Amino acid sequence: MSSKKGSLELSVNAIVILIIAITMLGLGLFFVNNTFRSVSKQFEEQVKQEPEPQTASSQNPITLSRDSLIVTLNEKVALKVGIANPSVNPWNNTGFVINCSGAGDEGAKVVSSPMFNKRNLDSGDSFVGQYLFTVGKPLSDTYLCVAKTTTTDLNNLTTDTGYSKDITIQVK
Repeated sequence: MSSKKGSLELSVNAIVILIIAITMLGLGLFFVNNTFRSVSKQFEEQVKQEPEPQTASSQNPITLSRDSLIVTLNEKVALKVGIANPSVNPWNNTGFVINCSGAGDEGAKVVSSPMFNKRNLDSGDSFVGQYLFTVGKPLSDTYLCVAKTTTTDLNNLTTDTGYSKDITIQVK
């Protein structure tokens, strides 16, 4: 009889532990969901506050919502970009990059984790997209950067389109 009682106690303990584990898992998922939702709302607000760039055209193929950025280290930055295709050929997977000059490799670290939704652009077409990035670990406080449009071919090779625009990033 004592073995039946022991097995019953083991089952009750297992059920209690299982209920506690499921409750903790639910609370953990709730916390993670709320945290991501909060970060997402903050970033959406930042993108909404960013001014619209001028309309891109064949005379001005790259337009930016701001030509000069004042940011803090590790800040997430949203920049609206207007791109127009002034060439006679269509651009496949049109992208956007910002390259910064600086002391050694530090210039390359100013813009880290960039994100941009690539699009196909026929000759004369334009669109406005968002370029999202994080400010890396620069040594100095002001960087002269070059914003460029790129295309990607079927072999996944990225090519510079030859169009660029200067942008200044000052890190506080």
